[in-house]
Amino acid sequence: MVRTYRAEKHFIGMFEGRIKFIALAVICVFLFLTLALYKIQVIQGDWFKELARNNRVRKLLIPAPRGNIYDRKGVILADNRPSFNVEVIIEDVPKNKKEDIAKQLSAIVKIPQEKILKKINLSRRVPYVPEIIVRDIDIAAVSKIQEHREQFPGININPVPIREYRFKSHASHIIGYIGRISSSEYKQKKNSGYDINDYIGKTGIEKVMEDYLKGIHGGMQVQVDNRGYLDKILGVKEPVAGNNVYLTIDHHLQKYIETLMPEQSGCIIVMDVKNGNILALASFPEFDPNLFVKPTPSKIINELFQSKRKYLINKAIREIYPPGSTYKMLIATAALESGGLTVGDKYFCNGSFNFGKFTFHCWYRAGHGSLSIVEALRYSCNVFFYNVGSKILGIQQIHKWNDNFGFGKKTGIDLDREAKGLNPSKKWKKETLNLPWYPGDTVNMAIGQGYMLVTPIQLACYVCAIANEGNLLKPKLIDKIVSNNGTVIKSFKPVVRKKIDISAQTIKIIKQGMKEVVQHKYGTGKKARVKNVPVSGKTGTIQMGTPAHRIHHAWFCGFAPSDDPEIAFVVFVENASSGGQSAAPIASKIVDYYFNKIKTGKLTGAP
Repeated sequence: MVRTYRAEKHFIGMFEGRIKFIALAVICVFLFLTLALYKIQVIQGDWFKELARNNRVRKLLIPAPRGNIYDRKGVILADNRPSFNVEVIIEDVPKNKKEDIAKQLSAIVKIPQEKILKKINLSRRVPYVPEIIVRDIDIAAVSKIQEHREQFPGININPVPIREYRFKSHASHIIGYIGRISSSEYKQKKNSGYDINDYIGKTGIEKVMEDYLKGIHGGMQVQVDNRGYLDKILGVKEPVAGNNVYLTIDHHLQKYIETLMPEQSGCIIVMDVKNGNILALASFPEFDPNLFVKPTPSKIINELFQSKRKYLINKAIREIYPPGSTYKMLIATAALESGGLTVGDKYFCNGSFNFGKFTFHCWYRAGHGSLSIVEALRYSCNVFFYNVGSKILGIQQIHKWNDNFGFGKKTGIDLDREAKGLNPSKKWKKETLNLPWYPGDTVNMAIGQGYMLVTPIQLACYVCAIANEGNLLKPKLIDKIVSNNGTVIKSFKPVVRKKIDISAQTIKIIKQGMKEVVQHKYGTGKKARVKNVPVSGKTGTIQMGTPAHRIHHAWFCGFAPSDDPEIAFVVFVENASSGGQSAAPIASKIVDYYFNKIKTGKLTGAP
């Protein structure tokens, strides 16, 4: 009996310990649950309420259309068209249907299933924000998705305006293009009304005028059901379209010059000599900006960025070249204004110029004989300008006149990433190359070779300054900005960057020389002649590369009419024979079209 009693007491003691342990564990669990509920319902209650509300009430973005871009006469160059994006609300996609949805959607929109799954499986911090799967699908794909709506929970079709460049590559280097906003751009602009899915100007007018072209997004508050489908619209804030930009270019002239160098690289600029308006500007080869706003194979986009033909580089403002013989008007002006050269002074050309132990050749090896300044411009005699550059001017005077004509500085044209060229000097060479300036450098520079580098737009401003007798103008590409209700927000007036102090006599001599370049029967630019329109100009041929891989580029610049100039022009052709053979005939066509088509109003057909 005693043994049995002791055994019972032992077992009861054991169970009492376990019961106490279990009771304590239960109390701890309930205490943890109580604290968790308190945290969820009290501390984080508002956050979860908002989360639950977001599961029923959504805020949808209504994108604002970008403003239009027009030519000077109101021809639309860039506007917007309706498009449809396929978007996903990740939280509305059932987990067990993700692969099935991706497979069916892939067959309709023709993009890989893996790419769709990647979008659906994204992890993110902000819930219920639409994620774009594919942009700009066709109406047939829209219809298929809508017909089988119940098979695509969480998938929505969102109508949005998309940029359209009506004439494809037309004026592409002026207009530029837009692209998806980058993460760094978004960080900078998210407080300025930008959305993570926005497109933004990347180059050209699209970039420079971004703040005006960008509209103000609207929004819609809607109620959805448990599948994410629209149940009720609770409120709408309409978007505000961007402002419209009117350019100075003439659509018809721009379209015409784009036909003149279809297989070549280079550029063409046509400018109003009185106010600096850019009437046309084309860089070759061109590109289609629509490729950046619609689904385009990466192979094509990579080709645009990586090709040696530099499709996306605006050669008119971003590339720099030696000016060649187009520079001889500046050397002549500097010499005449210094008093070291008169209209009657002559130098003899026997085909070469000996300078120390070096020999510099004229392009015409037989020699031009004895020449005055007007004759030297007419025949583009190198030997004459070797003499003038080394014996009369010197690098300091040349550097000063380069500065007068705006070389080595940006022109201020309303486009991005303009190059400033190079106006070399003794100081520059010492600081850059750690070498002294040699007299031979001046000889070489006197014919526009050597270290001197210019952009085509700088050369256009230089020719304009000669044509209008000393006004160095800012090239003007934007005429005005107009709101959608027709109010002119901003207009752009002509700007004279500098009044160059040149005597009337010097201008007369330089103009006479340029006139004879084209009008004289032996002028180097005679192929630029136009019936009934006297043209003045200057040829230029430059050598680039090493002796083993030498290439030639051709310049022709000038103005018309000779006696009362209206337009100035620059034609630059890469890998060409010479300015007189390759570039001058193109200039002739431009002048003929402008004065016999544009000015007379004889154009026919649609824009």
